[in-house]
Amino acid sequence: MKATRHQHLKVARLLLLGALCLASLVRAPAAMAESATLVQTINTGAGGTWGPKYSPDPAGISYWPAKNRLVIVDSEVDEMAIWAGANVFESSLTGVRGTTYDVTSFTHEPAGIDIDIDVAPDGHFWISDDGQQRVFDINLGPDGKFRTGDDSLRTISVAFDSDPEGLTLAKISGETQLFLVDGKGKKIWRCRFGPNGVFNGGGDDIITSFDVLSLGISDPEGIDYDANRGTLWVIDHSGKTLNEVSISGALRQSFDLVGLAGAFTPADVTIAPGSQSGTSLYIVDRGVDNNDDPNENDGKIYEIQLSAGNSSNLLGNPGFEADVNGDNKPDVWSTNTKFTRSNTLAHSGSFAGKFFATNDSGVTIKQLVPNLSAGTAYNVSGWLNAPSTSDAFTFKIKVEWLNSSGGTIKTVTTATFSDDTGGSWTQTVKSLTAPAGTTSAYVIMNPASLNGTIYVDDFELK
Repeated sequence: MKATRHQHLKVARLLLLGALCLASLVRAPAAMAESATLVQTINTGAGGTWGPKYSPDPAGISYWPAKNRLVIVDSEVDEMAIWAGANVFESSLTGVRGTTYDVTSFTHEPAGIDIDIDVAPDGHFWISDDGQQRVFDINLGPDGKFRTGDDSLRTISVAFDSDPEGLTLAKISGETQLFLVDGKGKKIWRCRFGPNGVFNGGGDDIITSFDVLSLGISDPEGIDYDANRGTLWVIDHSGKTLNEVSISGALRQSFDLVGLAGAFTPADVTIAPGSQSGTSLYIVDRGVDNNDDPNENDGKIYEIQLSAGNSSNLLGNPGFEADVNGDNKPDVWSTNTKFTRSNTLAHSGSFAGKFFATNDSGVTIKQLVPNLSAGTAYNVSGWLNAPSTSDAFTFKIKVEWLNSSGGTIKTVTTATFSDDTGGSWTQTVKSLTAPAGTTSAYVIMNPASLNGTIYVDDFELK
């Protein structure tokens, strides 16, 4: 049957709408970045209300949900004249000191603390000691109270860690894991509990590590796992920065604690409800060391909140949501039968990109980004989720810088994955400077020897 003029106009309008949608995707949509704001500063030393049981050198901090309180450990107070029989302190979210405890019977050097109620419903306190190279697991027992008669204590050697500082527990894809900072080794140890579900510092535990010096973190000390983001917050003690790092060791973002809060020697971080609203990051600062000034008493806690800000993402269809022509392949990106759009797993939105192969093959998917400037700094980031597999694949993210003639100036690999992520989303971030002569670039995803599935989402070039 011959189409009517009305039908022709309807098709033309649909095609025009599709073209406009596609054009809007090629032009980068707004992306979200974050800024940090200081909410309050709590004095745990002189200048506050904590005396006579002060915490002049707070080294570790955690949140105790059962009591809606912060718990702080102090690694130096028992060496000082102001010692008043307490090196563990409860605090309200607004800084009112509560119950205090003395744990010098098993540690004079508590460096980090994490309070776990998810792994053990009756509650466990985990405390690290960098002097003894040990971790202490204190089961609070049926009464749910710390330092009472029904507590039980396990002492765990972590001799693989040259300088155990902060620690944090996490449940990742149903699996209990412990992340432990190595200050001297400038790395983070990832300890997966063995088949018996109990961490012993070896044996059937699966213990790996990743370097943080390459991320610009020169003196890692504090750490906390963010279950909502699936990432780690890491404190650089001497660098005085707060850093968000993926569980596989990729830097997401970093905040200067000197400019933000006037930090002197930040030591640890924990996530907790905000004192006013929302969720906050609470960071302890040891201030001046008592070896430099035996009378110092300047411990602090900073409450910091993050908020979203606008930045420009130069990639089109960065979340692989758009498929105007309905071919099940993300628009704007190059096409291949091994790369489709999928709603099985998504980091955000409804869809993600999906790589799938069953023959140990590879594929290159890329997007051209025009109008770039030589000498300009750009951040390249993306999220990846590789379900558990025994497949020995590799997955690389690259940037190929191009000149005005479309010729390749240089190709840089910004990330390489060679193991699954256990079904968790992992972000990689890399800062690059466009070399001389750059006018455009390809952002490239390149899996190789793939015999399985890899999901990608929320890519950025900005």
